Amino acid sequence: RLHCLHQSFGLGWKQRGHVRSLSLIKAADSVIKSCFQNHRLTSHRFTSHHIIAEYSIQLSIHIHSAIIITITITMEEQSMATANAAATAKIPSDASNARLKSAYHKIVAATDIAKVGKKQKDWTKATAPANIISSTAAKVHIAKQLMEGLPVTKISSGGGKRKRVLTVSQDKCAIFVTHQKVRAAGSAVAAVASSLPIPFWTPSKGFNLTSSASLRDRYVRYIDIADLSGVQIGVLGTQGLEHMDSLRREEEKVVTIWYNGNDRALNLLVDKAEDRASIRRAIESLIVAYHTAKSWVGNDALLLRYIWYDIDADRNGMISMQEFSNICDRINFYVKDPNGKFKGYRTKEGFGRRQLTYADCMTLLQSCKKSLPSVKLFEDLFHNPDAKVDAETFWRQFLSKQDPESTVDDAEIILSSLAYMELDGKNDEIKDGSLTCGKFVAFLHSSWNNLYDPIKQQMDHQSLNYPLSHYWINTSHNTYLTGDQLQSNSSVEAYVKALLRGCKCLELDCWDGDSKNMKHTPVIFHGHTITSKIKFFDVIKIVNNYVEAHPDTLPIILSLENHCSHPFQKEMARIMKETFGKRLFVPKPKHMRDVLPTPLSLLGKVVIKGKRPPEKDEKPPKGDGGVGVGGSVSEDDGRGEVKAAASNASIEIDEYDAALKNNKKNDGHIPKIAPELAALTLFHGTKLKSFDQSVTERVSHMHSIGESKITRIIGDDKKNAGLWKVYNQTHMTRTYPAGVRVDSSNYNPILAWGMGSQLVALNFQTVDTPLVLNDGRFRANGGCGYVLKPESLLTESARTTPQVAPRKFTVRILSASCLPKPDGAKTGEKYIDPYVQAELHDIKVASRNKKEEYRSSHFFTQTTNNNGFCPTWKKAQKEFTVHTPSVAMLSFLLHDSDIVANQLIATAAIPVDCMRSGYRSVQLYDKNNTRAGPFSCSTLLVEVVWQD
Repeated sequence: RLHCLHQSFGLGWKQRGHVRSLSLIKAADSVIKSCFQNHRLTSHRFTSHHIIAEYSIQLSIHIHSAIIITITITMEEQSMATANAAATAKIPSDASNARLKSAYHKIVAATDIAKVGKKQKDWTKATAPANIISSTAAKVHIAKQLMEGLPVTKISSGGGKRKRVLTVSQDKCAIFVTHQKVRAAGSAVAAVASSLPIPFWTPSKGFNLTSSASLRDRYVRYIDIADLSGVQIGVLGTQGLEHMDSLRREEEKVVTIWYNGNDRALNLLVDKAEDRASIRRAIESLIVAYHTAKSWVGNDALLLRYIWYDIDADRNGMISMQEFSNICDRINFYVKDPNGKFKGYRTKEGFGRRQLTYADCMTLLQSCKKSLPSVKLFEDLFHNPDAKVDAETFWRQFLSKQDPESTVDDAEIILSSLAYMELDGKNDEIKDGSLTCGKFVAFLHSSWNNLYDPIKQQMDHQSLNYPLSHYWINTSHNTYLTGDQLQSNSSVEAYVKALLRGCKCLELDCWDGDSKNMKHTPVIFHGHTITSKIKFFDVIKIVNNYVEAHPDTLPIILSLENHCSHPFQKEMARIMKETFGKRLFVPKPKHMRDVLPTPLSLLGKVVIKGKRPPEKDEKPPKGDGGVGVGGSVSEDDGRGEVKAAASNASIEIDEYDAALKNNKKNDGHIPKIAPELAALTLFHGTKLKSFDQSVTERVSHMHSIGESKITRIIGDDKKNAGLWKVYNQTHMTRTYPAGVRVDSSNYNPILAWGMGSQLVALNFQTVDTPLVLNDGRFRANGGCGYVLKPESLLTESARTTPQVAPRKFTVRILSASCLPKPDGAKTGEKYIDPYVQAELHDIKVASRNKKEEYRSSHFFTQTTNNNGFCPTWKKAQKEFTVHTPSVAMLSFLLHDSDIVANQLIATAAIPVDCMRSGYRSVQLYDKNNTRAGPFSCSTLLVEVVWQD
């Protein structure tokens, strides 16, 4: 099998706090050596015809402080399914330009990227866009049965089962679910699609006498490679499946393919284990292949390739006049008289009545764009829109001003990379290392020029060797809920989506369920409300399935809100021990007394947070936590506020009053919980009295503090903020939304992070500004869910009020590229009218009382009408003052202005201490924190200028 395994490596050493720029001199030798070492290949075997080696080199250019070099190796042997290798080397930065060019071009000469341009010259014969994406995907090995059509059973949301065929397209850029096998015809998506057998009549939908195109859209499910998000096997992990008890006997056969940014799921039953494994390998390999290759494709080309199947209605690989008009509608680009533009271009090029190719469409769309800030910048810098700029001029006029520490070598690498970037579908620009206006614009919008420092986004294993209390940890609140806090559904799918979003601390509100024939079934739901219930066992299976599929994940913390009686607690312990097995972390006395374990030491483990009975040498403190129904224990999570809200909503809460009466019998003491469950628990929740007292307790003791208490604690005494930060250096704190937030809205996490709180829990089902900030915070460190807190929170200086001089910077919003419709929809409003909200989230010491407070400052751009393809903004800038750069964040929210209600289009958030200055690209994300589908090419161009 062919895996396009993708990893990024920062090469070099640190000097004056920055990673210096590097050359590629030894990269090729390092790659070859790694192939030999990792796969025990002899020199003869490596050079024989049995092995095809394809190199894909992605340069993530970190202009401000470094260059990240990614080398992906995919290897295929005829006799066996393949191997992967990726290698790095530390290379001196003082190599000459000649050696740099030589080494780089030797590597690029071996890449398939260099060959793509030659393959694509005769575009008139292409039946679908044949570009770098399709060329890379074509090298992925897919099992024969998937290429020919694998019989599966599709499970509908209503529980129905239908016989279907799962097929990977011949060019491996799409997945089809059809009624019958696809005939082997053609080698591209359009050819496969045009040969799909279409049913004239089906039992569920009856007769259909419309066109073949309409029938295809009705009966054929098509998933583009860009839409694929992930796959899970062996669990009922979606809302449509979890209540189908009839499937539990076949659960191991269930395959769920996630797509559209984890927003949609295709549920299948696949009988054979080897077929299920083939599907997993195919999906995962295609995802990696796409996200590796897309860095070499410009935004416009990436978008046009993505929508091609939907637009090319007659499947002839060409675009008609009407189809060009449809393209403009689909990409949210108002073009006055598109038919006239189409005819004019055809006449100019001498095409007669011939339709347009993929490359022709790219050229025509570019000509329809009006003056762009990026084009004007190129003209201002190099004084000629048609200039071909060499590396030295590019460095002197632009690069050296963005990054004073950059060198001409850096400029050489950038230009060498851009030479092989597909911009207009032709990929036939001269590859002499010069910079054209088109390449410059592509570079500005690329991930290589990201405002979010690429070095900070790489996983730093060295930073993961400190106690757990040293980290901010990605945490969700009431993870099981899909909507509001009073009457929404609880679902195992919510846990799946939280994990896929990067969450590492999940909450489980556990209650007594059914008890039949001495078999106890703990359930999860929001107590004293009418939210639905799910089984504790089902959630544990979901978590185990994730850890099993991601054995290198950093620890998953299960925060148990335990309201269960002893028999049910024992059952919870049994379920976790039997399901997790060795993956369950069972703490030893040293973990609770001395120092907390490190994230790396808990790799692939599940850690339990809850309650432990007092040790022999401890006295049970009064009021230590709350007491739940049946004499069980829980933390104070604002249920009093929920009770009031429930009362206002006329919800029956007699059970709540009964629980309160039961609590009084315990005189505020912690009842002894089941020893079986206590033995598995690392973190023990206690009630806060004072931080001076709390800091002397065992390191495994921790506090849970509600949103409203955060400001109250800081406001009671100006010393409390410093004491809280010191406490959080050795102990853990979890914060959570106020109980009155029955709509599942979120509080801003900045202040809690500023106090050093590790587990700042948010409602993941609500996409608002606080959740966007959370996504941006944990995009750092490889998205592993653990980010080392800044030094200011980990030293003794945290005890005192910070005395950092404020700094000022200006943000200017220039333009955007390839914005989709809200939710990435294919249909809806013809064109979007985007505007941008930029907001700084910070902590400031108030002058009146010297206490730390959350502060924000924002501005809005004007609305650009009828243009999501290339909107621009003028006079859209603001000067911000930042007081705590180690915690502060800058967020961007793009909205579609509408008469009825404005809709969210895309988002991004960047920690201030991870921002780079100059003209930068902001990579935009969908509501699920992914860049899948149409969001993979959505960017914002800004200028950030710091004042000295």
